[in-house]
Amino acid sequence: MKKLPVKIGIASLLIAINFNLSSAQIFLCENDLPNIGDVALIVNADSISGAAANPGLSGAGVSWNFGTSLIPSFNDTLFYMDPLLAPDIDSFPNADIVANVPWGYDYYIKDPSGLLIIGEVVPSMGEFVHFDSPYNWLPFVSYGDTLNYDSRYWFSISPDSVKVLQSVGQHIADAWGTIVTPAGTAEVIRIYTTETTYDSLFVSGVGQQIAVHTGDYYYRWYAKNLGWPVLEISNTFWDNNVQLAKYASDLSTIPPTPPPPTGIMGQVTSSLGPVIGGSVAIYGWNDEGTQMKVLVDATTTDNFGNYTFTNVPSGEHIIVAEDDALSNSTATYYGNAFYFNSASIVT
Repeated sequence: MKKLPVKIGIASLLIAINFNLSSAQIFLCENDLPNIGDVALIVNADSISGAAANPGLSGAGVSWNFGTSLIPSFNDTLFYMDPLLAPDIDSFPNADIVANVPWGYDYYIKDPSGLLIIGEVVPSMGEFVHFDSPYNWLPFVSYGDTLNYDSRYWFSISPDSVKVLQSVGQHIADAWGTIVTPAGTAEVIRIYTTETTYDSLFVSGVGQQIAVHTGDYYYRWYAKNLGWPVLEISNTFWDNNVQLAKYASDLSTIPPTPPPPTGIMGQVTSSLGPVIGGSVAIYGWNDEGTQMKVLVDATTTDNFGNYTFTNVPSGEHIIVAEDDALSNSTATYYGNAFYFNSASIVT
């Protein structure tokens, strides 16, 4: 990692913080969790502005201004999908919703206490992470309250070796007020999380603690009806104990743009190039909100992997590419493209 320069412009470091008594305290509930079909566009700040980000004051009616201090570096896109369309759902049958994240899939249940992660799959590493004790990723904590947690999770690293981690910490709702980010202004509650993780390795059933990671923290600002943090500032052993910052690129959930009703043309590709001869199924929702397969007049392909979709109804759709090379990947139509986790149809 590069060292920070000795001289950094004062304007990039200072966060204007004051008390804003005109804002109102908010309370998170199940209506504020992500829904199937939601898309989270997350902007990661560059290393310098992330390291310099000042979480600011705690308390009531606080105003935080990060409007110009966070310099964007790269984006992550999270697709929230129906568990029935997610791979490996048999390993996590209780999941209510699945996030298709850059590294794989996160499996969640919606609970009266918040959004609990119960499993994670990292296809590139062949990892199945099982949470014996779920981790509350979006806890419903009111200002001034604390939620203690003890989350245990594990994954196999060889036929006879299992990595076990136990994260113990507190979610503290230490502030509420108004925040400004490059995406705009929002009324928020801030949840400050402190965490210690015990890292162990079990070989042939015999366990040994190999490390204890202390001092990890997260500051997360949540708004009503968004489903993910407006801003997160964190410093954890997962990121080599470097403070990072990331923020939502939009302060509202992003509705998908419906495709035109006829004549959608796109190319299905994978890491190996165009996929020839596969089939594509299109799913949507009926008037009762139940997911169902959408019937189309024709789904054809030429020798270049181009598909033509005709008479596709308007609305939000999940696309399932039923081809060995795509491993039944899923995608959603947003704007002018179908986005896959391992392939894409660009119209």
